[in-house]
Amino acid sequence: MENFNFKPYIKYGIFLLCIVLLMLPFHFVPSHKMVFPKEHFTFSNTFIFQSDIDNLIERYNNEAFLGKAILASDPLCKKLMEKGIIISEDKKTADMPTPSQPLKSVNTTYKIGEEIVYGTSHIITVTKYDPDTHLEFLDPEKGRKYVSVEIIYNNISDHSQGLDVMGINVYDDEGYIYDYASLTKQPQFSFISEINSGRKQKGWITFDVPKTAKNLKLQLPQEVSVLLTKQ
Repeated sequence: MENFNFKPYIKYGIFLLCIVLLMLPFHFVPSHKMVFPKEHFTFSNTFIFQSDIDNLIERYNNEAFLGKAILASDPLCKKLMEKGIIISEDKKTADMPTPSQPLKSVNTTYKIGEEIVYGTSHIITVTKYDPDTHLEFLDPEKGRKYVSVEIIYNNISDHSQGLDVMGINVYDDEGYIYDYASLTKQPQFSFISEINSGRKQKGWITFDVPKTAKNLKLQLPQEVSVLLTKQ
């Protein structure tokens, strides 16, 4: 009888263990395309799904005054508020609510010029919209056009960070999603550089869309949209 070779299974097991250990220090929120560190090293709440967020909001809103105060001090609840994933119902920011204020999930449409406050992390403002952008070295394909948005990113946190490129696009009233153009209107917004605490960055982002696309919206992280209309 041949000896069974355990080596491939041992390597596979070690690989899986490494993956698990690398993931444990972080919270993953798939519905908001976010990853952020846990308060403590634990097996719980590694993946936070939208149903978990909805359940937490329901628990909070159904609690009495004292229960709300206790739940609001929970590290996970505080993290979700800090990241702007859940907010007080009468605000568009993720400030810590008083126990009398109900909570809701962030899923809001903003207008050009309105500040979008992501907890104590950063503020994004779409300041301008160009519905027919002309790029010097790049013409759109037949039946298509370029549209551009100017945004300001304000880092209000206590550390350097940048705008997360994941999840940013434009979409029309039929739900079709459109991505970045090869070139961008100048001055362009840089996704590469990080912004120091207390500093701002301003620039344009250009998208390639069909001429027939109507009622375009800019999709930002955490399911936030901005209605794009000519100012």
